Amino acid sequence: MNMTRILAGLCRWTARIIGTLLVLIIVALAIGEGVPNLLTQAPSVQVGFFALAMTVIGILLGWRWEAVGGAMSLAGYSLFIGDLRCSNSGLTEFIATLGLPGALYLASAILRLDTEDNSTIRYRGTPASEHSSVKRYKAHWGEWLTVTSSLLTVLCLGMVIVALKKGGLVSWIGAVLVVLMAGCALFTIRGYTVTPDSVLIHRLFWATRVPLAGLEAAWFEPRPMRWNLRFGNGGFFSFTGFYRNKFFGPYRAFATDRRLNVVLQLADRTIVVSPVGPEDFVDDILDISHAASRRASQSIHCGRKGSRAFNQARQDGLVRDLQA
Repeated sequence: MNMTRILAGLCRWTARIIGTLLVLIIVALAIGEGVPNLLTQAPSVQVGFFALAMTVIGILLGWRWEAVGGAMSLAGYSLFIGDLRCSNSGLTEFIATLGLPGALYLASAILRLDTEDNSTIRYRGTPASEHSSVKRYKAHWGEWLTVTSSLLTVLCLGMVIVALKKGGLVSWIGAVLVVLMAGCALFTIRGYTVTPDSVLIHRLFWATRVPLAGLEAAWFEPRPMRWNLRFGNGGFFSFTGFYRNKFFGPYRAFATDRRLNVVLQLADRTIVVSPVGPEDFVDDILDISHAASRRASQSIHCGRKGSRAFNQARQDGLVRDLQA
């Protein structure tokens, strides 16, 4: 862990130093040669200036927010390179170096993730006697997600290489594919944390909070997700988005393994997650719900009879009633 922290710090400060020097050079060039009126320039020049601005702003944001700054800088840099290829301009050493700070910022952010404590997290605002430590669950990549993500990554990278070699307008396809891969990677699921009032779904650099207020039922559903209508990601680094099938009905997925489904049935929606150790995850959810209902002196109604998934799971003995 100490070596990981050293590498993260090295990447971070290297990105800061190189990025600062690059920004100073760009500012000096802008002051010395002046900035043209962009409204009178060709569209390719306008796009180039916009991409360069994104790159510079990302480098500066990286001083405070490494992940956001690195992603923004690389996105702007990819757009800038695509614009250069369209205009048949050469790739100088200075332009090649522009992408280095963003990559180093992202590397630092990823390395810092490995230093997190994966067992327990202290939850602020909760009495020490009641759930002051909450458990975190890892997200396992199933076989289907591993295969589809690997194939799509290889396919996209191959198309990017071909697009850059072709040049011209085709280069824009490469830039779009780079942004697509980066966007899907950012929304991958790293794990889940059960807190006293919610479930935190850990993305690559942030967490999505799902409140447990209105929880009606929770159970481990071993039957895999299949035959879905979806609006979202169906297997490029995650299964995320809005889904619907005959068994679950409409639901929102935050999953990485289609065979480790935990169904959280709330009053107004259904959430499906896929933590490692799904039975323990459900137990933690229900224990917290018991404690919350006792504190509020209320009972929690379990089960929505119109849900086919709930009725089937209850017949199979997978559902445990939530009683105060």
